[in-house]
Amino acid sequence: MIPSIWYKVKREGTSVPSLKFKHTQTQETKMSQSKTGFEIRADLLSQAQDLITANIEREFQTVYEWNANHQENKKDLPLRTITAGDVVSVAKQLNEFVNEK
Repeated sequence: MIPSIWYKVKREGTSVPSLKFKHTQTQETKMSQSKTGFEIRADLLSQAQDLITANIEREFQTVYEWNANHQENKKDLPLRTITAGDVVSVAKQLNEFVNEK
């Protein structure tokens, strides 16, 4: 059902007012928004990769800051690679945490 204010706007040609609606989730909408096992695993893998990447970037940033402040004693950037096994391992750790009771 369209609110009566929309009929007035359309008929009189006035500008559309700003309306804010509060959405309340019901159990039915929560259930329809649940994720499949595949989607959950995909999300965990994505989060695991993001976490690993963020950790590596922090390591690099630490070395960059050290080198900027210690010109006479510079450190080399660490050589880091991300393997599928690393991502899966971290995803499993995240999944174990989520499933704890």
